Amino acid sequence: MRGQDESNGFGGEFFREIVELIVTKILETYSAKADALLATAKLHLQILTLLLCPDPSAHPAVWNSCFVPLIGDALGQATRDRLQTLYDVIRNPRDWGTITAAAV
Repeated sequence: MRGQDESNGFGGEFFREIVELIVTKILETYSAKADALLATAKLHLQILTLLLCPDPSAHPAVWNSCFVPLIGDALGQATRDRLQTLYDVIRNPRDWGTITAAAV
C-alpha cells in the first residue's frame, strides 16, 4: 500500500510538508493569541500595581515599569512628536527665531 501511495505522489515528503504547514499555522495562531493575552495581562498588572502601591514615585520599579509606560501609551504618538519638537526647539535656542508656532 505504501509503495502505491508513493507512486501516486503521496510520499513521505508530501505528508511531511503538509504536517509542517499545519503545525506552523497552529503555532502562529496560538502565538498571536498568547501575545495578545500577555499584553492584556501586563496592562492589568500595571494598573493593579499602581492601585496597590502607596507611593509609586518612591518605588523606581513601579514608576518605571507601570506608571511611565501607561502614561506614555495614553499620551499617544502625536503628543510625543509635539513634545520632541518642543524639546528640539528648547535645546537649540539659536533656532528660536526660525520656528513658527504651528511647528510646535
